[in-house]
Amino acid sequence: MKQPTNGLKNLTGKRRLAMIVAAVFAVAGVVFIWQSFAAVNPNLQGDLNNDNKVTIADLSILLSNFNKDGDAADMNGDGKVTIADLSILLSNFGKTYSGGGTTPPTTPPTTPPTTPPTTPPTTPPSGAGCPAEGSNQPVPSADTSDFKLIFTSDFCTDAPVGSWNSDDAKAIGYTDSNGSKWVSYPKTFKDTYQKRAYRSDQVLSVKGGALNFFLHPVDGQPAGANPSPLIDGTQQNQLYGRYDARFKTDTRDSGPYYVAWLLWPQTEKWPDDGEEDFPEGKLSGKVGGFHHYAGASACVGCQDAASSNEYFDTWHTYTIEWRPGNVKYILDGKVILDSNKGVPTKPMRWQLQTETNGSGNQSVNLILDWVAVYSYTGAK
Repeated sequence: MKQPTNGLKNLTGKRRLAMIVAAVFAVAGVVFIWQSFAAVNPNLQGDLNNDNKVTIADLSILLSNFNKDGDAADMNGDGKVTIADLSILLSNFGKTYSGGGTTPPTTPPTTPPTTPPTTPPTTPPSGAGCPAEGSNQPVPSADTSDFKLIFTSDFCTDAPVGSWNSDDAKAIGYTDSNGSKWVSYPKTFKDTYQKRAYRSDQVLSVKGGALNFFLHPVDGQPAGANPSPLIDGTQQNQLYGRYDARFKTDTRDSGPYYVAWLLWPQTEKWPDDGEEDFPEGKLSGKVGGFHHYAGASACVGCQDAASSNEYFDTWHTYTIEWRPGNVKYILDGKVILDSNKGVPTKPMRWQLQTETNGSGNQSVNLILDWVAVYSYTGAK
């Protein structure tokens, strides 16, 4: 889109907005032709009404908030809705999105509660190892068929809120007593749906043998976090493997919070190189997952879905097994997805993507007892 001239910048607010509206609709015809050839943007900036497409409805939202401070339509983060945000929206006009761990939920946002927010749990560790209270399942300590155990974190070393770095994606945010290391997305990274900042510095802490995600409003906006293990102490990626996690939430009334714990391609090429999302879903709903095809089968929306009748507010163990030509999602030892189609063939990293999807001022604790990562040792 052509950048505005100095003359446009010097116009009064109302006249300037009128000219922008006129310009937008003049460009619209070109945009509708152009969109057929545009590449899909997995982040889909410009989708302001969260319907996974950028349409005239989103344009209307932006224009109604033009020149306002701190609005959700401020996509470039400069504090005001300006011509730059309009340019971003138009560059994605007509595009749709169904990936990145964000298959649209079928339930509307939950109404905010009238009860006060919960606070992070403070139960001290007890018993052998560092079990979280009520989990009743120890961290794995042995290899399994086709897989060699290479990484565990039982969260035995306490870390207060504020200890996880929020400014550097490569900085070590946490080191457990066994030397396992973690990084997390900085607050400059935005989540998938509402493009809200990840706030590991205000969300993550370790206490009572658990990594706690205290999901709550930060600076007036619901906030999540997106940590990732350094599986060999220095890097995150591997080709094939098994990934286990055991967690629960402390309430089903979890408002806008959503999980998509995923394997994401090192190449950053989506949908070409696939994606594995398990578990995925609103924390107020039932456990599900999505296997996004890679290779010749890859496209936006090309996927297998997993479903269950289990909710996130009870203890469950979630497992992804990724082998050459096969991927399985396993919930408490039961296979709920088994696919041989479009299985990724390039290295991937594990992101515990815990984000927002909708509105509400609820708070919820996601309590992660332990994780385990295995390398693949079977036939190739």
